[in-house]
Amino acid sequence: MNWRPTDKRHQGSGRGAPIDRLEQAKRAKAQLLNSLAELRAKTAVPAEPAPTIVADETVRDRAAHLLALSSLPLWRLGDTTSLKVSEPYSELADVVLQSMEANDRRAVLCWPNCTASPSALAVLLALADGAAAPKLRIGDIDALSAPIGLRALIFPYSQTARRSIRQIYADKAYVGQMNLLHQVRSTKPGEDEALADFHKVLARSNKLTGLALDGKIYDEFRHPCLDELMPFGPCQGANGRVGLLWRVRTKTDLKHISRSGSADDPSKARYFLFGLKANDAIVPSLRALDRKVDVIFLDLSSTGRTRLGRDWLVRTKEFLDQVDNQVGPVATIAFTDDPWVLDTLRFDGLLRKPTRKVKSPALSRVVFAARPDIVSTRSVHVPSYSVVKRQEVTGFSGEVEGLLQALRLSAKGAEEFGDREATDLLRNLIGTIRRCSSLPASRAKFSEYLEKVVGSFGAADLQVAYRVAGQLRQLRSSVGPWAQMTGKDCNILLDQVERVWENTDELTPMAPMLRDTIKSYLGKSSSTVVLFQKDMLADFAAHTLSHDDEIGFAVQTRLEKEMFFFLDDHGLDDLAQLPGPRRNYIKTVIVVAPKRSQILELLAREWLPENLVVLGDSDTLRSSAADARRLASHKELSAIAPRLNSFAEKAEGLVYRPIFSKEVNQFHEDVEFPTSSIVNLAGHIKADQTAIRLRLSGDQLLLARPATKLILQDTNRTVPTFLECAAKDVDVGDRVCIISDAFLDMARPMLNISVRAAEEIRDYHELVLERFAGLPGNTTNQKLAYIVSSMALPEVSVQRAHYWVDLESQKLVELHEVVPHAPRERQTFLAFMKALSVTDAKSQHYWTWAVIAQRSSRLRAAINFHEAYRTILVDNYAAQSSDPERSSEIRRLKVAAEDFVGVVEEKTTQRGEHATA
Repeated sequence: MNWRPTDKRHQGSGRGAPIDRLEQAKRAKAQLLNSLAELRAKTAVPAEPAPTIVADETVRDRAAHLLALSSLPLWRLGDTTSLKVSEPYSELADVVLQSMEANDRRAVLCWPNCTASPSALAVLLALADGAAAPKLRIGDIDALSAPIGLRALIFPYSQTARRSIRQIYADKAYVGQMNLLHQVRSTKPGEDEALADFHKVLARSNKLTGLALDGKIYDEFRHPCLDELMPFGPCQGANGRVGLLWRVRTKTDLKHISRSGSADDPSKARYFLFGLKANDAIVPSLRALDRKVDVIFLDLSSTGRTRLGRDWLVRTKEFLDQVDNQVGPVATIAFTDDPWVLDTLRFDGLLRKPTRKVKSPALSRVVFAARPDIVSTRSVHVPSYSVVKRQEVTGFSGEVEGLLQALRLSAKGAEEFGDREATDLLRNLIGTIRRCSSLPASRAKFSEYLEKVVGSFGAADLQVAYRVAGQLRQLRSSVGPWAQMTGKDCNILLDQVERVWENTDELTPMAPMLRDTIKSYLGKSSSTVVLFQKDMLADFAAHTLSHDDEIGFAVQTRLEKEMFFFLDDHGLDDLAQLPGPRRNYIKTVIVVAPKRSQILELLAREWLPENLVVLGDSDTLRSSAADARRLASHKELSAIAPRLNSFAEKAEGLVYRPIFSKEVNQFHEDVEFPTSSIVNLAGHIKADQTAIRLRLSGDQLLLARPATKLILQDTNRTVPTFLECAAKDVDVGDRVCIISDAFLDMARPMLNISVRAAEEIRDYHELVLERFAGLPGNTTNQKLAYIVSSMALPEVSVQRAHYWVDLESQKLVELHEVVPHAPRERQTFLAFMKALSVTDAKSQHYWTWAVIAQRSSRLRAAINFHEAYRTILVDNYAAQSSDPERSSEIRRLKVAAEDFVGVVEEKTTQRGEHATA
């Protein structure tokens, strides 16, 4: 890794190298101390000690801070050129600095694809604070004046809040030199002890070489990561507290630093990041802050609001009231990713108690960010938005909408009665009814599909979110305030819920709407994207429509020829990267049962086809239209305002109903399709088969066959590594890397295995051509007739099979343009392979890579994704060697995977679907 010209790599080898470095460090330390002592004697004057600079009495030079931030050199693991703070984070830093200057409260909307990281902002601003300090001279030596410091608090905090900054590194030479200049000043009498300790520790950063205590050199130890440059801890207590350079100090010889430790003490530290969790006691925690904090970050993204619960707004206001009472007025920045939440914060959540009758809204800012990157090359990218010529919106309401309104009124009444249990149950019913109504086919077909794909155990887990029996039973037996006050009306409402829910077992409102829309595109000469919230739903819809009695054959054919793409947002990302001519062949995108955020983020994409069709329930369309109007009003989003206004006009015209018009600006829950908490690596488990069931920390459940190779983390080494271990040999307390949906979401932009899939597809095509040439028959049609006869499937015709062997053009295209010419149904694919005399093992291998792994359901491909990433993590160096162009990505993936490790808390074996021991 080429970090900088000044980076001197360690030349020694063997176990004696660390000792040599310790001796060098001791001599260098002694020389520095002697020089500083001489300097102190020369510059000492009979004057009063220099006063300690108090943060709240010092005005920050915002321009100097932003300049320092823009010049801060940063790295990602494996990169050969340094990076800079991205434009969105520079804007966010400016907002924070302005808020600290005015000591006010502000709301910030980071949109459409950026969840602001408060921890990243805190560390970056701390680095900028040190670099922005005015220069001075002490004798003949350059130095820097005392920095202001930064004490920040994140609420609500979770352990994942600092995950993103562990993958970003600050240049060691920059950090070391800056703090060395501060250290020169800190030798003067009267200097702040905590600051002196802070500078002393970080000045050692430039001594990093990558050499670990085991005598080996690792790229991740050449520079300090951002998570090491600011001490962190809870507001009270020492549990969870981490100090400066916590990572490299335990892995390299930097552990031998003589220091006071004041910089890590929250009662003394001038730089400290506090974390206050959603369920921590607020008043004692705030009282424990015996020094005023400079800034409070409110994480009110969708994740942060989930931590606070449905009453997040009430809890946020209560927290801010206590801040005023216990700490006093302090700069507060609330980050959100939702336009409705932004307005709610401006006009309600962030307002202090008014000193006059007229309330002014809180200040706000919209930061437009198409990517969530904290760092970038900072090359100027001027977005070029494609023209969406036509937008069409279709929705459903009917009995479902009336029922949802009744449930909302009942939930509101239960809340007013103080019946929390009934309130939660009624709100859960709203979510379940909306979820079931928006399925692309009936619940019965959904259940059948899940049984086929993941077995009854996995299907049962996934279907919990689609059932109402338990909630209805609890409400009917309730003797709480709501049940007593509503009487017979309660049973009438619950009977209606049960009837509507049972109807979805045969037909959902979305199913015929989707089918009719798809049918209208069967004759188009262009390609069509059908976009879903989850790839599981995309796969389910493709499966169901492919087996439709009337249109199934046509749908299946268009899917195989890639004239239909059923996928989720990640799949659409892949299509957007296609070469222009091929991408432009896609003329329409049909969005099925989206969340509000999905519709709006879609409208912010640079590339969209000419035609946009949205299919949803009236609640989602109404809320999305209101949000689109909000977003279009912000000058920062003027480039996409025409798209937003056009959608709002179409949606408003469709869903307008006088009796509901007053609720346009009210917030309604989104249609959510939850994923399973089970990672199923066992596939279908028959009654006589054994499986291992591991329950891990974080409520994850992993199911595997006894011989399945799992990924274990070995923390006994200087640098943790990943090892293989059969599931039967895993014990309680072992650390297992879980290749879950969250892992795949993290890994996809970092290392997308679709490249591996493309290579396998090309091999598959070569195999098909080779085997097809050897079939009986003198002409192509004769050979195809032989294949159709051998497969003996009524849905396979010579015309359809011709596409599977029409592969000459695929041999000429670039690797990233390769597409699978293959059946999409597993049974059909395996029958095709058998007709070509391909073994079962090889057929299954190509089914994994040639069909599933490119743009298909992660639910079906769980085992295959696990196998692919297991190989990369366990044999990391071989993976780098086999693909040198992507070696930096592979190294980053290995480091990032450490955040997806769970501890085994319980291990059982089971036969079939039942645990036995």
